Amino acid sequence: LNIVPRKTAGLKLSSEIIVKNSPSHAKPKVPLDGLSKRMLRSMQRKQSGFTLLEVLLSVALLSLLVGIGAPLARSFFVRNELDIGSTTLAGALHRGAALARASDGDGSWGVRIDPGVVTVFRGASYASRDVALDEILEFSPTLSVSGTTEYVFARGSGAPRASGTTTITSLLNESRSITVNSKGMVSY
Repeated sequence: LNIVPRKTAGLKLSSEIIVKNSPSHAKPKVPLDGLSKRMLRSMQRKQSGFTLLEVLLSVALLSLLVGIGAPLARSFFVRNELDIGSTTLAGALHRGAALARASDGDGSWGVRIDPGVVTVFRGASYASRDVALDEILEFSPTLSVSGTTEYVFARGSGAPRASGTTTITSLLNESRSITVNSKGMVSY
């Protein structure tokens, strides 16, 4: 049994209810009392805005999500910076060894590692390099670098003058080690 308000031509509520699907063809009219009229009007009135409880619950839920998500996001970004830094360093070491093996420029090639910057250079040392041929790669300056910070690869063989390990450490004290062995092979 569906009870709907009947609207008149002026779109005002009539004081009667039409009962749909009644067994008789004549539609019975039921008068409305004052309470029923108010209920119908309040149901038809559009409500806009939020209640104080809805706003407080939304703020509490948002605070909870930010409180849980912020440390996770920070951890993710710091690990990502560490991965990018170690990949950048390993790529630079591969490049320096490959240029030395190819005898590019008829001299030795090397790699210098500073916080946030890796430089692939041509020359017997970083101090005596040919600055015009420097290839500079950058990574996050928040990463700290320890261990061997300069590798020089011999022309032709690509073997380093000294093998070593370079360690990159993030703000969360996670680290990645990149090792160059005596034959110039880079592993990380």
